[in-house]
Amino acid sequence: MTKLRWSFLVAVVAVAAMAALIPYARHPSLERIATPPGQPRLFGVACNDVIDRLQVQYSKGGKVYAMEDHFLYVSSDTGRTFAQVGRLPKPGDPSLGTRIRDIVARSRLVRRFRRYSGPQSLVVLNSGTILIFYDRIYRSADGGHTISPVSNTGDSFIPEGFPASQAIAVGPRDTVYYGEYTTTPRPHVVRIVRGTDDGRTWDIVYTFREGEIFHVHSLTYDKFRDRYWIAAGDKGQEARLMYTEDGFRTIHTEGCCLPKWRLVDLIVTKDALFWGSDSDSRSTRPGIFRYDLKQKDIERVATLDNPSYYAARLSNGTLAVTTTFEPRTGYSVARHAPATTSLWLSRDGRTWARDFSLPADSSSLKDGKRPQIQLPSGDPLPVLFATPWHTSEFNFTTLLLSQPGFSP
Repeated sequence: MTKLRWSFLVAVVAVAAMAALIPYARHPSLERIATPPGQPRLFGVACNDVIDRLQVQYSKGGKVYAMEDHFLYVSSDTGRTFAQVGRLPKPGDPSLGTRIRDIVARSRLVRRFRRYSGPQSLVVLNSGTILIFYDRIYRSADGGHTISPVSNTGDSFIPEGFPASQAIAVGPRDTVYYGEYTTTPRPHVVRIVRGTDDGRTWDIVYTFREGEIFHVHSLTYDKFRDRYWIAAGDKGQEARLMYTEDGFRTIHTEGCCLPKWRLVDLIVTKDALFWGSDSDSRSTRPGIFRYDLKQKDIERVATLDNPSYYAARLSNGTLAVTTTFEPRTGYSVARHAPATTSLWLSRDGRTWARDFSLPADSSSLKDGKRPQIQLPSGDPLPVLFATPWHTSEFNFTTLLLSQPGFSP
């Protein structure tokens, strides 16, 4: 080994050692940010806590799961405390240099300043097995303490990569489905992938023909009707809401071909479906829609100033929808859409109100990034976890929000 390489190696090891030894009052990923004096509420919503550099992604069986960088955190007390339980391994047999770089990148000091979000998709099966979707699928059967890559789930399996958490659905028998999200030039095929055997085995179960859809926005299991809803985009006939009741042997279209049927996240209730539209039409503003499943009637219950990517239902029945600003789209330019991301809430699904907005970060806008508020998937919770992205305030933090009558 050359003298220069030895010097580099020594320097890297020294940085890693310093990063590991620097004391913190608490783990930097879980630093609480105090709300400003005299401002206990964030635009009318009670903000009980702000946790820096943490994204809450899923809830299951009373536990809340979150990611930061390559690290998994779990809360058993509805977000009052989070414990770091495991980290993603480096797949394969990495070289010494790769291992050292990974040690440095995962160190507390580097993570503190790098602010890397890590995986965006995580689900928990009824068995308790945790599945994390990143450069491949990772699996943990011991609550996240040991995380291992699932064989044959790397880039060669799904070349376009994995979707956001909205496009992953877990059924009652722990069958997992996710839809492929690709932005390669039209036309192209789009696949639905199925996971069985507690997340150990994965195969392609359905393929949309070239030109049929552009990509899958979301998959949602409907426990009231024992079916899976599939939302697809983007243009014309690609924008549609579909469902399957036989494990994707057949797919039926519920509605399509209009901006109101272009959606990402979906809220399922006993009598109706709710969503915020992802429409970027110059002529039609996005909205929140209620679809009566018995009457087959779709109703615009609110008008939005930006498209919507995330939606959630709380355990007390409150519905939440967030908006996303899309820089330089036809809609944003023609309608002079505000460069903000907002949270909308409703108690009954018919009357909606914007509870707060966060302005975009100007440097992120220049890079074409989209300010948005991420909401977790999984079981309904008594409080709302919200993670803003690319905003001038609270960027990459978890906000623990409640309203009067909610239990924090």
